[in-house]
Amino acid sequence: MRIVSTTEMKELERIAKEEYFFEEKLIIENVGIQGANVINSILSSNSINQEILFLIGKGNNGSDALAIARHLTNKGHKCRGFLLFAESEYKQESLDQIQRAKSFGVAINYIDDVGQVSAYFDQMGATMVVDGLFGTGVQLPLSNFIYEVIDYINDNALYLVAVDIASGIEGDTGDMQGNAVRADMTLAVGFPKQGHYTGAG
Repeated sequence: MRIVSTTEMKELERIAKEEYFFEEKLIIENVGIQGANVINSILSSNSINQEILFLIGKGNNGSDALAIARHLTNKGHKCRGFLLFAESEYKQESLDQIQRAKSFGVAINYIDDVGQVSAYFDQMGATMVVDGLFGTGVQLPLSNFIYEVIDYINDNALYLVAVDIASGIEGDTGDMQGNAVRADMTLAVGFPKQGHYTGAG
């Protein structure tokens, strides 16, 4: 099994785009299809029937999570995305993925307080949470709001899946400041990263 640094992964992504013409949308779509297949098998084996909650960041990690939510919705699961940043902070690809997910029936809400997350759990009960907040290039430390959300889902989620790497873990060193998502499963995109196997990661 090959393990790469974040620099190596960026170079592989550049080669995929420039030499093999894999556009970002196509890569995200492949992540969505494969991620949904894996999560669907987890849901089946654990008899989880509740709505699945996705935490959506403003970059590619969030776009990947939205594509997974869309494909899971297409498989008959109810999915909801919580957007933890202002709409103006999301890049265009993420905004396109938000609209695409909505068109398939994924419920989308902007949130800015951890109380909104706890209110959701009070109403819906414990459920699977998919972490699509930050990828391997996370800039630590995170905001107090993000840490509060991470603390809450760590304590209350029925099952936690991280897309690419658990949010709060640095991709090369595995370093963590404050807290990070304690994923039951991580879906590495492309190759496993050094941060999966070092430090707190």
